[in-house]
Amino acid sequence: MLTFCSNLRCVDVCKGCPGHQIEQIKWSSVLRTQVIGGKTPSGSSPKTLYECMKACLRNELCKGLDWHPTRHHDGKLCWLHGTWTSGTTNSHPEVTHYVLERTCTDNTGIMVSYSEHANII
Repeated sequence: MLTFCSNLRCVDVCKGCPGHQIEQIKWSSVLRTQVIGGKTPSGSSPKTLYECMKACLRNELCKGLDWHPTRHHDGKLCWLHGTWTSGTTNSHPEVTHYVLERTCTDNTGIMVSYSEHANII
């Protein structure tokens, strides 16, 4: 099960935090930046930033996304990033990169933070 939440205590198990309960989801934005190697979400292409964020949350390996609100030359708006992404960035005037940080609690109460792109911010 997936629960989309922000700054809320959630009881559902988050795919991105295997075996943990999610405590908080935090998105940080990096304006005019894209990360090389993003993949478009499978299925229908997200039409809004919110849909793009939900697509990232559904992918347990997703750690961030690029949002191109004026449409890329191929018509896509959303690219997901995770273990398949190099972390190399490029400047782009129309793209915002969003870093996903999942903070979860394991069964011992220890807080664990999940973010692949923390070095970008």
